[in-house]
Amino acid sequence: MTRLLVILLLLATAQAEPAKPLLPLKDGRVLHGRSVDRRANGAVGDFEAKEPTYPNGSHIAEVEIDPDTGVTTVVGYWIVDDFGVTVNPILLAGQVHGGVVQGIGQALYEHTVYDDSGQLLTASFLDYCVPRADGVPSFHFETRNVPSTTNALGIKGAGEAGSIGSCPSVMNAIADALGDAYGVEAIDMPATPDRVWSAIRAAREPAGIRAWPGAKFASRLVSSFYRPFSVANKRPNRL
Repeated sequence: MTRLLVILLLLATAQAEPAKPLLPLKDGRVLHGRSVDRRANGAVGDFEAKEPTYPNGSHIAEVEIDPDTGVTTVVGYWIVDDFGVTVNPILLAGQVHGGVVQGIGQALYEHTVYDDSGQLLTASFLDYCVPRADGVPSFHFETRNVPSTTNALGIKGAGEAGSIGSCPSVMNAIADALGDAYGVEAIDMPATPDRVWSAIRAAREPAGIRAWPGAKFASRLVSSFYRPFSVANKRPNRL
């Protein structure tokens, strides 16, 4: 009985007409990109926004610096953003987290170094330092969303929000800590241990201040507000 059912199923499958593919095929391959005639498939439509969106946000970074080694550790990070109507909150949070890590990498780690002949010395990840999971804290992320008035969906851009806010927040926190403790007015990115240690040493030497064995100090919380597009276009921020 089982063999008979198998034979009948095979015969029915062989005689059935092949199903129409859901995607356009050519030589067994799915056509994609510009090779697909959207008009022939009934998928025609164009939309062009008259104005860009204007997201808003605030980032707060807390750092701890070891004056004996110059190592900077981000010990706390808080984010509040306005992205308008949110389609997928989980993907949005992941986008912001990744951007924050990228900005921390730019502020603390990533540096292209060349020798005197112009040869790149940091051409691989053996030499080019990037942020890792053990070098960033858990982020506290919240949204206070106000729908945008420049598009029908009420959404606002979020692609670069994490990196826009994180880099200046971390650098401001470092400058705040070094300024309060040693009077250091500025430090260039990336704030590598060597640069931080050198800045502390240069500030100590004129006053004859000795190192504090094992001492650490934390910065005050420094927030960085960002308003993409509105600043670049010199237009007032709009919701």
